[in-house]
Amino acid sequence: SGIKHTNALHQLQYNIDRVTIRNVNLPDMSIILVPNLGLKVAMSNGYIETNGNWQIKSKIFRTYGTVKAQINNIAITFYLKFGKDNTGRPTVSITDCASYISKLHISVSGKASWLYNLIIRWYEPSLRRYLNDKICLELQEILSEKINPFLQTMPVTKKIDKYVGIDYSLTSPPAVEKDSLTLSLKGEFYNLLHHTNVPLSAPPLDFLVDHGRMLYIGFSEYFFNTAG
Repeated sequence: SGIKHTNALHQLQYNIDRVTIRNVNLPDMSIILVPNLGLKVAMSNGYIETNGNWQIKSKIFRTYGTVKAQINNIAITFYLKFGKDNTGRPTVSITDCASYISKLHISVSGKASWLYNLIIRWYEPSLRRYLNDKICLELQEILSEKINPFLQTMPVTKKIDKYVGIDYSLTSPPAVEKDSLTLSLKGEFYNLLHHTNVPLSAPPLDFLVDHGRMLYIGFSEYFFNTAG
């Protein structure tokens, strides 16, 4: 919504509301592990269709109707970098984001829609470029306002009974290799009444993985020693 000042009509107020996504299709999507970074997410040949209502009014007239937008051949590529914060919770950030929209078609219905559709044709290239620039910004916003705040709520400790708890926070950022993702968790039992540092050092945990199974879990002596 907004207000446009013109010489002929003085003040022109426009509004688009009740926008709904009618159809989304992302047929070609891939997620690939990137060593020492995180994930590469790529989408192509995407399609989005939305509907909504539009209204334009000034001091001398008012008109309204419906609007339909079709966005074709959407391509997006971005990298997700994994990390950890000082509480041992995971973090995610976007690097090297790029997006492209090949086609954008907007049509309106209502009074004098033939005129508005003619005007829209002139603005469609500019709108397409605007959406191209907006996609990566929206992804960044989703990460900062939705995903990372959610990750901050993930528990990293668990109460076993009224005396003992276990700390399974991350000790280092997730390690990404070509065929695997490794999470190094603290794995430390502690006293709920007097939580002090354990006088033990946790050695690196190495175990052979043949990538033949989806999940492997390893425990070191440190894990069991802290329970003593």
